[in-house]
Amino acid sequence: MNQAANSEQILSQLHSTDIFTDIPLDILRNNIQSLSLLHFHTDDEIIRKDEIGDAMFIILNGTVKVHDDDYIVATLHRGSYFGEMSLLHTAPRSMSITAMKDVDLIRIDQDTFYSILKDQPTLIQKIISNLVIRLRTQNNVLIDEFKSREDELKKQVEEQTRLYKEQKERAEQSEKFKQQFLANMSHEIRTPMNAVMGMTNLLLDQSPRNDQTHYLNGIRKSSDILLHIINDILDLSKIEAGKMELEEIDFSLSDVIDQIQQTLQYKAEEKGLELRTEIDHSIPDILAGDPVRINQILMNLTGNAIKFTENGSVLIGIQLIEKDADINKLCCFVRDTGIGIPADKLDAVFEGFSQANTSDTRKFGGTGLGLTISKQLVEMMGGQISIESKEALHEHDTEHGTTFSFCIELKKGSQERLHKRILSEEHVDGHILDGLNILIVDDNEYNRIVASDTLTSKSSIAVSTAESALQAIEMIQQDAYHAILMDLQMPEMDGYEATRYIRSQLPSPVCDIPIIALTASVLKNDLDKCLQVGMNSFVPKPFKASELITAIAGVLHIELKHVQPENNTNATPVTKSHLTNLEYLNKFCEGDKTRMKKYIDMFLKSVPSMLEKISKSLQENNFEEVANQVHAGRTKFVMMGMKGSQELSVTIEKACRDTLMTKKPVDLIEQLLKEIQLAFEELNN
Repeated sequence: MNQAANSEQILSQLHSTDIFTDIPLDILRNNIQSLSLLHFHTDDEIIRKDEIGDAMFIILNGTVKVHDDDYIVATLHRGSYFGEMSLLHTAPRSMSITAMKDVDLIRIDQDTFYSILKDQPTLIQKIISNLVIRLRTQNNVLIDEFKSREDELKKQVEEQTRLYKEQKERAEQSEKFKQQFLANMSHEIRTPMNAVMGMTNLLLDQSPRNDQTHYLNGIRKSSDILLHIINDILDLSKIEAGKMELEEIDFSLSDVIDQIQQTLQYKAEEKGLELRTEIDHSIPDILAGDPVRINQILMNLTGNAIKFTENGSVLIGIQLIEKDADINKLCCFVRDTGIGIPADKLDAVFEGFSQANTSDTRKFGGTGLGLTISKQLVEMMGGQISIESKEALHEHDTEHGTTFSFCIELKKGSQERLHKRILSEEHVDGHILDGLNILIVDDNEYNRIVASDTLTSKSSIAVSTAESALQAIEMIQQDAYHAILMDLQMPEMDGYEATRYIRSQLPSPVCDIPIIALTASVLKNDLDKCLQVGMNSFVPKPFKASELITAIAGVLHIELKHVQPENNTNATPVTKSHLTNLEYLNKFCEGDKTRMKKYIDMFLKSVPSMLEKISKSLQENNFEEVANQVHAGRTKFVMMGMKGSQELSVTIEKACRDTLMTKKPVDLIEQLLKEIQLAFEELNN
């Protein structure tokens, strides 16, 4: 076959493949010279498991199998493609691919793929769709394999009891396969989806056209939903496998409820809902139990209520039912004024992967696992969850809503034990870090100074700083650092991308430096993303000295030591005024008046520039820059006790970054500017 005919064959086959069907022929023809035809004989290995990929392949003729060491998960034929994820994320292959018959392939490398991808956002959407379909097919194959092995075991138990030992070993092996399947599923989806999400954000930062922005936002939201689904599945699997254990520690009930309200308040406000709490005052505030799981149950129920309520309110309530010397029986409930649930669907709401109406999945999203997980957690605590609901019968029906409730018994806690635990967590001996060399990476000078001062005030530690990820990458190749504290949101290259680059592009031992994220987010998806890209740990901003020390010690496997807190009789008096409250700063500086003054002076010096940048961006309708500025200022608001400004900045940032929200919160931005100016005047006085 001559070269021209060869090229036309490749072009024809490429254009007939579903993901390239809508790509203009001229774009494909311009890249045809970069493609290559390959031939493999029967049983030739095309892709080896665990190797690093850099290309995708389209089958012209023949059949290939996708397999692990001992089982086949899929077979692919003419017109199918594989290896596409290596173009989005350079990572080890999780499966091998071998020719079952003689195979002719088209090979597309990364450079050619991105040349074709330019201005073609639907290409990534099609790849995601194909990935989801393929994963479902592979999962079904694996599930059938597990069922087959389980049936075989049952028959052997019935027919030959003397083979009990062998059957037990097979059952354990089957469970091992199941756990491996779950781990593989998590990895196989998280890894490519992380790449898709990262590349989508990069494309969004390149000022795409309006239609491209619409497509890219669709990709981003779909990716978020897919990761949320996987988190739910894995959580449920832990419960079913009996690997989830409940803690019994002292905790403050009011702190748990306050955290839930603070986390979900903005979601409620977005829908114009009132989120209220009612706690029986006769309940002891300090109880003993698992605060994380209680938080998870109430967070699931409250989040669900907000999701299915369009008007009115959501109430979180806790009542004391019975009380003796040591045990408190509590009834917890979440009541909404939402759409209600049909009577014939009430029994199904706690079933896994179930929602009251089939249309709810499309309208509201989610897996339908939140209530299942909540029910099982309540039962693990010895309680039962129940539901009462009245469905809205017509548009003007006001008597509708749902109440979820459960009763659990909790022991009375000890304020003294809680205080000791908090002390042991907060009063860490910083000298365990003596002699270390730490790099702090943050584009915000204020944050760099605070992190540096925090560490050097507690230990004899060497601290270097970088104001950008690119500068940090240069520095770690020139000097040896024991650990990196990495901000996430930075211009040019953010913390996620910097970590991916360090892990994949730099040689050992530089690529193995422990990296700790410094993040203002406490959302589970954001924290999971830190670990997915290769970070070792994370510390929320604003941070405490003990949190930084503990995180660094943790990634370097240094044993923690504690010191007794000093009785500081000369503590600096706390200043409270209309907008500022220096109580947090006083605790952060441990009553050190000099340090407090230093941070206040830094804030006062930064205010004029902050006001000017926000005002200018507002005049220019540059709401992305407004979001950047209020995000950068949030740590300062927290340090100065400006709680209202801190909460306002979160609302403003979210609205400014929402590309689907046409009306931006100009009034809120102007309100924040006034609050910053008033805080400046208060602190100046």
